[in-house]
Amino acid sequence: MRAAGGAGERILLVEDDPAVRGLAVTALRRMGYEVTDAADAATAEATFTAAPRPFDLLLSDVVLPDRRYSLAEAVANHGDDAELGLLFAAGTLCNDAVIDEN
Repeated sequence: MRAAGGAGERILLVEDDPAVRGLAVTALRRMGYEVTDAADAATAEATFTAAPRPFDLLLSDVVLPDRRYSLAEAVANHGDDAELGLLFAAGTLCNDAVIDEN
């Protein structure tokens, strides 16, 4: 079975860790995706709104330096991108994360 890959779909990748961002950008581009990256939510929103063509996917780290800034809400307010996929991920827990030990 062949691994799925992109066919030029546009991804806006938001990740504050430069090493993780660089690895993700490289891997996604090798799979055929067109990737634009941002290091924080504010930059991502500016990039999103200024893009000449719509993005197909917003792939964002959940824990960002400006995490109080609601990137999902800002993107949703643009309304023109009904087909935009949203994927939020986190690889680590932050100190104020709530952990259910049950």
